[in-house]
Amino acid sequence: MLATALKFQRVFPRYFERDQHFTSCALDEDWDKIERVCEILNVFNVTTNIISGSEYLTSNRFLVKICKVKVLLDKHVEDESELVRTMVRKMKGKFDKYRGECNLLMSIAVVLNPTCKMRVLDYAFPKIYGNLEARAHSTTVQDALYELYREYVVDNQSFVVRHMPTTRQVRGSGSRNGTNANDDSSGWSDLINYADVIETITPKKSKLDSYFEESCYKCQVDYEAFDALKWWQANSLKYPVLCKVAHDILIVPISTVASEATFSAGSRVIDNYRSQLSPDIVQALLCRGDWCCNLLGLTKINETDEEPLEITLPISSSEGIE
Repeated sequence: MLATALKFQRVFPRYFERDQHFTSCALDEDWDKIERVCEILNVFNVTTNIISGSEYLTSNRFLVKICKVKVLLDKHVEDESELVRTMVRKMKGKFDKYRGECNLLMSIAVVLNPTCKMRVLDYAFPKIYGNLEARAHSTTVQDALYELYREYVVDNQSFVVRHMPTTRQVRGSGSRNGTNANDDSSGWSDLINYADVIETITPKKSKLDSYFEESCYKCQVDYEAFDALKWWQANSLKYPVLCKVAHDILIVPISTVASEATFSAGSRVIDNYRSQLSPDIVQALLCRGDWCCNLLGLTKINETDEEPLEITLPISSSEGIE
């Protein structure tokens, strides 16, 4: 609404002259405040709409947007306008409260974006956490990714061993060479089984090391439209295990709240991408939650007086839950 109002800034004084009932015409200093506030809120608006998307990946975009917000808040924390300065300081306080700790999922997801890899941590972490904490957080993220990768490697090796046949039958033109295809006298079966066992052993240099050593992928399209999952699918043969890690991490939604609910005073709308629960299932879950709370003696906190309210559950009554 503020952005729309700025486009009609010259219209309001004319309307004020023609309509005597219009008494809320903004002054010049008010328009200056609106423009300053709109500049800040626009970044939040763009960030929220991108992160809250439901038809594309969002986890690998979160850290860059958070860095943009942090830079914006630091820029206006000492703004010459008292209104902006007061507003930004409150926003920065909440930012430091909720984003003061390093989020491993958010960080690993952006590292698995081939267009930036570890470069994004070198760029964003000093701006978000400062130079001293940035190194520690970067090391933590890298160690967590290597540990996660090793777990996937072990699982993949176990899967290969479990599904490895006891004898390998050589298919081909064995009959033409005078050798039966099911005959192991050719030696190919033992050789192929040996190769399968050797390839299940983790090499000294992992695929994750190779991924980091290669330069970042140069995207030919807009970086906002780049699909990281498609890139990993195209490189699944080159990075078979790391592809599974990227798939499991990138598909995690960074937010389950639609952007319309964030910037709207109306009721929250849950679309098909957010929930597939039927009304009966939702009602059953709510009833079960209240029953469990009553069974365990738990209480709910009233947001108005912040005092515990007892939850009564008339199980024998057919009128429902009070």
